[in-house]
Amino acid sequence: MNETELRNLIDLCVAGDIKPEQHELLQAELKASSQARAAFREQLDMEAALRTWAAEDGTASIHSTRQESSESRKISLRVKLAIAASVAFIAAGWWMWGLREDQPQPIVESPGDSNVSRVVYVGTIGSQHDCVWQGDSPVITGGRFSSRKLSLTSGVAELKFDSGTNVILEGPCEFKVVDFDTAHLLAGSVVVHVTELSDGFVLSTPEATIIDEGTEYAVTLNEEATEIHVFDGAIRWEPISKDDAPATERIETGEARRYSRSQPGHGARIPFGQRLFVRQIEAEVRNEAGQALLAYDGFENLAGRIQRDRSGFGWSGGWQSGRRGRGQLGEIVNTPSDTVFGIERSGRRLLRLSAGEAIVREFEKPLPLDKGNAYYVSFLLRRSAVNALSESAANEFFELALINDGERTGHRSRKWFTFGITSSRQPFIKSVGTIASAARVIDVDEHYFCIGKILVTHEQVTTSFRIYDSSESLDTQEPTAWTVVGSTGPCDFRLAGVRVGTAQDAKYDIDELRIGTTWLSVVATPSDGKKPSEISTE
Repeated sequence: MNETELRNLIDLCVAGDIKPEQHELLQAELKASSQARAAFREQLDMEAALRTWAAEDGTASIHSTRQESSESRKISLRVKLAIAASVAFIAAGWWMWGLREDQPQPIVESPGDSNVSRVVYVGTIGSQHDCVWQGDSPVITGGRFSSRKLSLTSGVAELKFDSGTNVILEGPCEFKVVDFDTAHLLAGSVVVHVTELSDGFVLSTPEATIIDEGTEYAVTLNEEATEIHVFDGAIRWEPISKDDAPATERIETGEARRYSRSQPGHGARIPFGQRLFVRQIEAEVRNEAGQALLAYDGFENLAGRIQRDRSGFGWSGGWQSGRRGRGQLGEIVNTPSDTVFGIERSGRRLLRLSAGEAIVREFEKPLPLDKGNAYYVSFLLRRSAVNALSESAANEFFELALINDGERTGHRSRKWFTFGITSSRQPFIKSVGTIASAARVIDVDEHYFCIGKILVTHEQVTTSFRIYDSSESLDTQEPTAWTVVGSTGPCDFRLAGVRVGTAQDAKYDIDELRIGTTWLSVVATPSDGKKPSEISTE
């Protein structure tokens, strides 16, 4: 669609003369093109401004919640609020035109009085993962939201404000939407991304107001303190209390502060990234790899000992011990500040297993082994030297198994498909009780990208395993040669989940675990060197 055609459709939409088939074309273009969305927003701004100026008669006034010292700033903000309110009204009308019975419905707060004015929506619910909400009003991806309180019990959700600011909520979280550019954080953690389309966003807590200066930052609020980490740009922290000699503080890129709730005027510097936030919703990883990616865990939302149901997507619950429900669940540690297979890992985290630890996690839905189905599993792996004898230790193997439905923990099953490294540091596959290994030997303290494949053909399963070292580039297409090929096995069951474990004398680092139905879904990495969870969908 060229620019002239796009402008014509936008004009028809704003005027209310657009036909259903034209609206479908416009909707598809807006979904596919960020430039089209920017043009649409620009036209709405112009239309809203015309409506506002035409309606000005000296009787209407709009009060801003933003606290600014300059009177000119207040006047400018009032005009912007008036324009944005009209924009929200027009955008809501455009959204409602395209609704069908099978499309997401908006979040509506039913007024108790018929004289209450119509609800004005200020944004759209974006991606959600494993979300459990409190309240009677449904919160549906694609639905519109108005000024209201949102209570997220668990999961991760994205709010896209019409003003151009995106906010990610990480449950449990209590968040109150005030206006198109203002909100209150009552409890929990959020990530705020003020895009280039936004004129600013004000986030307040019970003790202070946070004003952005073109930024992306994270805030967590608990009973004792508020923590702020600024990823990009800067923010101003303005305490509300007059009794604590409060002083406005500016926090810049790469800085972090902790403010006691009893003394919000006195911030303490803390290491940036000490508390790891969900910087971008993990659904962005799915967007990068496509719907073929079934499950993912980057171990980014965790700290110290692994916590249940706190990371990744495509799972029915959290990690559990693989030793019949007993034993340690591994350790989450900071990654080195390096780049591995195009993934820049500074400030990230990974899973470390040692001393015979084993963990298991179930898929959201079991994977059937039907004829023609193929499944791929990939992960980053590094073997660490435990002691001076590590080069020749006899009990240092690593294994990652796709386990069958009904045998999730305990002793190994003949129906597991296992990919791993032997104690003699050779890649291996184990299927139907038979082990096949390669002559290749991996090095200690080196990084490897590992990809296993399960293919169902003629009522049997064949398995393959490919190991890449750091000197190799990942194939963009499935290779014809594999590091090791396993024996054929039965397919009279379903794959229920993943089990990862080490031998008693071993220590391995694991990261970027993916399970998908195509080669690309498990090897897709960003071209700009960022980790998939850092990619923006803007």
